[in-house]
Amino acid sequence: MDEYRANMHWLIFLQWPSLLLLPIIKYYIDYKTTTISVDKNGVHFKKGWLNVKTEDYSFRGVESIDIYQSFLGGIFNYGDVIIRGTGNNYEEFKKMVDPKAFKENFYKYKNESVNVNN
Repeated sequence: MDEYRANMHWLIFLQWPSLLLLPIIKYYIDYKTTTISVDKNGVHFKKGWLNVKTEDYSFRGVESIDIYQSFLGGIFNYGDVIIRGTGNNYEEFKKMVDPKAFKENFYKYKNESVNVNN
């Protein structure tokens, strides 16, 4: 004898308790897919999973790096980093781990790049 088996509909995930998980899932995906790096060629950004946004700045294209740390950011070693490029463009990364180390490494690589070119 054949058997018919029914399953629950996927709409059960749209009930309010499951909707509370959506922000957590979104932040987890952002956490796993966002990278910012600096090397001898400049600063490189990558953000996204399905829609990927990448930006590359040469050292000459970066005018300033601003760091904003709250009281808790200073305690837990995180902060917002804004990299301002030439013109009106900028990239902002919220809650970056150890933003001061990023800024120090940026200037270290920038100075090495200048010394190699001279």
